[in-house]
Amino acid sequence: MKSPIETVREPDLGSENFYSDPYPVYQYLRDHDPVHWSPQWGGWLLTRYKDVSAMLRDVQRFSNVGRMSKFLNQLPPEVRKDLLPFEDHFQQGLLNSDPPNHTRIRGLLTKAFTRRLIEAQRSRVQTIVDNLLDAVKEKGGMDVISDFACQPQ
Repeated sequence: MKSPIETVREPDLGSENFYSDPYPVYQYLRDHDPVHWSPQWGGWLLTRYKDVSAMLRDVQRFSNVGRMSKFLNQLPPEVRKDLLPFEDHFQQGLLNSDPPNHTRIRGLLTKAFTRRLIEAQRSRVQTIVDNLLDAVKEKGGMDVISDFACQPQ
């Protein structure tokens, strides 16, 4: 069995092995190389909260704009075409923007997600969750993504 650091140094960080259990790799990095350069990803892997928090707040040096495209551009064309809706989604919005656009969008979301408005949705959300869980009850298990998160309501 490979050590966690050997997994990190594999040329394919998108391997099934890595994605099936990335936690030993992350733990190794937190302990030994918390700010790790990944040549494959063409970027840094930050594994400690304080480093991630500092980086996200320093938009002068670490912009969020185009971050997802930099990663996706490294993928083979046949894989990228399947991810076009994902890429289009992440080209805009809160997660891939910097101030002042980020601040403007965050302000709009804050107004839309008040405690009162969220509470007004409670019974509808509970009904949806109950129906989704009932649908898989007989199977005795579920895939959270396909059986729960990706079900149209």
